[in-house]
Amino acid sequence: TCALPIWAGWWAPPPRWTWWVLLLVPAAVSCLFGCLLLSHGGAAVERDGVNVIIDAIVRSSSRLETLRLGRDQAIPIHDFLDAVEALNPAYDALGMMFSVASNEVVRNVNKLRKNSQADREADTLHALVHREVELNKHTVPDSSYESLAWLGYGLHFTESLFQNLAETDCRLAVCAETAYAEALLRHHGPTLRMISQSVLRVIPSSRQAILEKIGVEPAQANRLMKRWAVAVRKHRLIIQRLLHST
Repeated sequence: TCALPIWAGWWAPPPRWTWWVLLLVPAAVSCLFGCLLLSHGGAAVERDGVNVIIDAIVRSSSRLETLRLGRDQAIPIHDFLDAVEALNPAYDALGMMFSVASNEVVRNVNKLRKNSQADREADTLHALVHREVELNKHTVPDSSYESLAWLGYGLHFTESLFQNLAETDCRLAVCAETAYAEALLRHHGPTLRMISQSVLRVIPSSRQAILEKIGVEPAQANRLMKRWAVAVRKHRLIIQRLLHST
């Protein structure tokens, strides 16, 4: 007969209740996110008579469109981060449906600002990343290289979601799931995937949920979203080439 490994006697099947926990926890997470998402529903968000979402999209688009690149398409750090941050009020107003992207954008913009303050000689994203590569610091946690990569993923999600909403008739939930698959899925580990997909599962199916927030006719909303998507794509692709070349 074959002898069992010495550790075999120490192992026992988990109690039956643990399987219920594994089944119910994701459902509970989905329910929680659903409640939070629905609590952010309703009419257009205004502040001092100005629609916060429209104002943020227009401001961010304008800054991205007028951003002056340096030699070899080097992106100025602070002008770019200001342009990206200009969309933050829209993220806040749209609520949980954009939290998958806004978490990455806000967190990594802050990291890049902090890193740029520590290296004041670098005035472009290219210089900041190249300096880290020269010092072999680009692989450490919270490096500019890592932060820029994750910022790019978050921007890609928003770009893809806006583009899908503007150019297709797909349901809101389908547009969000497609954007997640394109931009973030392959970069997330199991835990982040579970959390993100729990959020996506409870996004309202109807596109009306986001149109009510934006507060304009569908055609105008589509133009606004497509304008931002086109404006950010130019810079996102430059960043992507920068990271792939280092």
